Amino acid sequence: MLNILKKRKIIDFINSHPIKLYISHYANIIAYINKKKNRNLDFFYSRIPKNFQFVFNNRCSQYIFWKLAIITEPIISLVIVTILLLPFIVLSIIIRKKKITNKLYLSYAILLRKRVEIADLYSSSTDWLYPLFIPTSMEKVVDKNVHNVFESINVFDVFKAYLYSIFTILISVFFLRFKYLFRNYVCFEYYLTADFLKKLSNDVEISFANQIDRWAILFDHAPQKRKVLFQHGIEMPESDWPIKLKNITLLYALSKNEAKLLIKATILSKPIVRILPPTIQLTNYNVENKSNVLIVGYPAYGLFDKERDLIYGIDLDKVNLFLKLHPGVQDISKYKELQRKRNYILIENDTFPNVDFVISYRSTLAVEYEVYNKCVLFYNDYSIEEICKIVNKQ
Repeated sequence: MLNILKKRKIIDFINSHPIKLYISHYANIIAYINKKKNRNLDFFYSRIPKNFQFVFNNRCSQYIFWKLAIITEPIISLVIVTILLLPFIVLSIIIRKKKITNKLYLSYAILLRKRVEIADLYSSSTDWLYPLFIPTSMEKVVDKNVHNVFESINVFDVFKAYLYSIFTILISVFFLRFKYLFRNYVCFEYYLTADFLKKLSNDVEISFANQIDRWAILFDHAPQKRKVLFQHGIEMPESDWPIKLKNITLLYALSKNEAKLLIKATILSKPIVRILPPTIQLTNYNVENKSNVLIVGYPAYGLFDKERDLIYGIDLDKVNLFLKLHPGVQDISKYKELQRKRNYILIENDTFPNVDFVISYRSTLAVEYEVYNKCVLFYNDYSIEEICKIVNKQ
């Protein structure tokens, strides 16, 4: 009996070890890449600064650069984590611990603040942990105790995380054989965060908006008993991620249907479900004898061709047409150029027009328009010709 218990403890230790958790997330990322096919290349290209995009002016050169990036990524990651070692040691020495109350918001997804605010939890929150390399996620978090991982870790923890990072990078090369791009330099912070959570009281409730990424898997396996997940993105009915979350106790979802899809795709536990009110407020645009139509755009999903065909196919004499891009889009020059040829309204701020139709990929914004009982036409359900016919008839 004692041997069985020992073996079980060893298995539990291995399965919950940060290295095992980090490597496990590869399965979800590979599934995502396979699901999106070439969209990962589109996404990567969209993140390249506009001044350098001329180097990748055709699909062939983009593909070559993509392959070179995959091959050189392990070397770059090794260099980066080694450069970070000394600054991290210094920070672990000079930064002092701050007291954390009974709730901690892990701001590793930018939209968490907005979700929490809509759920009426922001006013009662006091403590927020922010990632080291995404300080913008804390820009609008005011009058809160802002924490970072160095408050609870020591020099030994930094060295340990560094060795874990080296081991992880080498494992990725050995097992994945240069097939995917993972940016493994981020694992240094990952292992530091794991130590931070390990030293945090188990009675603290942690909240986050990460669903399938490395952070979601780490937070799900953290020793804290109460874990709150705020829905980040939309899941398709056929979604079924290889690595699921096992310990979510409370889920804030955009709708009942989205909660069902999210639980089916990503969650093995049986959390309490609460429905969020819309995080958007609609602005009226009254144009006489015209219907209002919104296109939700995202070129990183390879949708620009469809969006362009829609803009040319919709009758602008009958339709007041808006296009709102995903906040992650950095280069909007081709939309500006298209706007000069077709007189549509390109929204570049947090305005959400009150429209009759929304045309979109499976996005959270489209779902929130559905909550307002707006007609949403998804690309998966209609062809471009069918969508144009529907909106032009109005």
